Amino acid sequence: MRNNILKALSLILAVTLVAASCLTCVFADDTLGSITVTLEYNNTAITSGTLTLYQVATINSNGTYSYTDAFVGYSTDDAIVDSLEDSDSPWLLWKWATAVGAAGTSYEIGSDGTVTFTDLAAGVYLIVPTTLPANFDMEPCLVSVPDIYTGEYDVTASPKLEYTPPTVPDEPTPTTTTVVTEPDVVVTTEGTNTEEGKTDEEVDIEEDEPEEKDEDTLPQTGQLNYPIPIMAGAGVFCVAAGLIVVRTDKKK
Repeated sequence: MRNNILKALSLILAVTLVAASCLTCVFADDTLGSITVTLEYNNTAITSGTLTLYQVATINSNGTYSYTDAFVGYSTDDAIVDSLEDSDSPWLLWKWATAVGAAGTSYEIGSDGTVTFTDLAAGVYLIVPTTLPANFDMEPCLVSVPDIYTGEYDVTASPKLEYTPPTVPDEPTPTTTTVVTEPDVVVTTEGTNTEEGKTDEEVDIEEDEPEEKDEDTLPQTGQLNYPIPIMAGAGVFCVAAGLIVVRTDKKK
């Protein structure tokens, strides 16, 4: 009976040691992984820009996490796995990385809309946009190597992209400019209309304008109107005077 108990204890101890050894191998080996980020918006690949990668934490041999030197002051809570599920954590970690000047690795986005970060040790990584095409923005994301769900060391990520349409400026109101040439200029002043659409001064200007002479008419050489009555009166006077003189002679 005693021997059976010893055998059972030995078996349990052996199984525990094997399990511990396997667990240590999972987190303490030198296996390197990768993260492939795919950038698409409405099924269209984003083919330009750069992304930056920061290692936020490492994975210890016992499966726990420890912040890297750049992020050690970020929080005293080592529950980094919970941060992977928190949508605010990537933004807060990005703000921290910017404030402390953390060193990151930048990769250009490929022509197929993907970026692959290679030779990554086990740990938690922060991926943020560095440059993107105009009007595009990307939410930062946290990725674990290996994947906390599948255990795969080659991990894929598809962060959320946002597009803001450019602002279209208001069209200016068209203005009409009337160019008036000199012959079309009509100077009007205040006055009583004497003819349709014309003022007193406009009528005076038209009346004072000299009439155009007919080029085919001979020029007038003297004043022929006002001397006629005078000459007629003088003739009558001469005739009367002559008659008076004749009568006087006859009486003598």
